[in-house]
Amino acid sequence: WAERFDRDLTDIFDWQDEIVQRIAATVEPEMHRAERQRSVGMSAQNLDAWDFYHRGWSKVFEYTKEGNEQARGFFEKAIEKDPNYRAAFTGIAYSHHRDLTAEFADDRADAIKKCLEAARRGVALDPVNSNARVALAQAYIWPDKRDLALAEARKALELNPNNAWALTVYGTLLDSTGDFAGGKQSIEKALELNPRDPRNHISLTLLARAYLNARDYETAIEWAQRALEHLPVHANANYVMAASVGHLGRLEESRIELAACEQA
Repeated sequence: WAERFDRDLTDIFDWQDEIVQRIAATVEPEMHRAERQRSVGMSAQNLDAWDFYHRGWSKVFEYTKEGNEQARGFFEKAIEKDPNYRAAFTGIAYSHHRDLTAEFADDRADAIKKCLEAARRGVALDPVNSNARVALAQAYIWPDKRDLALAEARKALELNPNNAWALTVYGTLLDSTGDFAGGKQSIEKALELNPRDPRNHISLTLLARAYLNARDYETAIEWAQRALEHLPVHANANYVMAASVGHLGRLEESRIELAACEQA
């Protein structure tokens, strides 16, 4: 993770703060990823609530309908071991959010209900947990409660200003309410703080969408291409790409991207 910081020494306190923020934003998810991998290699008989939780996240990050279903099973087993395992409720909420985003949900109304219930439970058990607040912000998007979603995203960032996923969610909420500049700035900061987040194909796509909404089509294409480099089968990125090239009059490319979107 070696990185150089070339700064004017007169701003030493500012760049010290920047380095601290970068380390905090990068190390936490890397530790989370390492524990998920360790958990996957363990036998089910030896898993306690903590291990069930990490195995659940390993399934979420498969980005499949089956993975989400298996993830919920692991999160629920974690709660069986510990009924107050607050992070597991956040995991359940996120799995339902992924089902809704990827249109995996067979019953969208039921998925929205369960997403909200799990997210609210996570916040009730740990109201000062930034990730729990992010999950609730995402849950409020689906019943179109944008004001509540923005409030929860802001709270998540108050609790942890270096939470890259909170910055992404906050940014896309700003973008969706017409603040394209604020949305782009927030998502770009998230990607800068944590370039190794396993969800970065989502952040890249949301950033591409923000540039599309701002009618900067060339830049939107660049970010959508980067998203597809992270995850080649990604319908949302293909959709943003199709819209962007279409606005530039490149209709045949747009048709190709729409076809890829349908096949994803």
